Amino acid sequence: MANVLIIDDDQSLNSLLVEMVSRMGHQPTAALDLKSGVRFARSSPFDVVFLDVRLPDGNGLDALPAIGNTPSQPEVIIITADGDPDGAEIAINSGAWDYIEKPESLSEIKLPLIRALQYLSLIHISEPTRLLSISYAVFCLKKKTSCINPTTIITEWIIKLSKSMLHITNTTST
Repeated sequence: MANVLIIDDDQSLNSLLVEMVSRMGHQPTAALDLKSGVRFARSSPFDVVFLDVRLPDGNGLDALPAIGNTPSQPEVIIITADGDPDGAEIAINSGAWDYIEKPESLSEIKLPLIRALQYLSLIHISEPTRLLSISYAVFCLKKKTSCINPTTIITEWIIKLSKSMLHITNTTST
């Protein structure tokens, strides 16, 4: 289960995103203004943040570095009613995962969320996988034997461990 922060002053869209994130099995947190959203981002770990550009108390693009550099380093998806090529460039260059115009359908918002979460799951697996590969190589060297098809053995270990690690990662992040 991922923690998703939604910062948008449009109450109806905010509610729809909360419902969508919940139905996907994730934990949503909603803020209707930039100040509250930044406070949530600093006080709790989030995997993904939906961030509106035009908020009553500021510009979401200006807050992007502060949100992206919180300890949990969430992926930030910019959502805006006014698509602006310059704003999109600023957002992506500042580390945003995606920059999308507020769509007619929630499925257009759902896909960037799914992709960001898939990316994050790969990051969580990659470090243990690297450590496992090193440990296995050291084991073979200490035994002074040739390991038979280490790729297959490591892959089997990774599959077994990644299932439990994903479960552990997801349950301890709440």
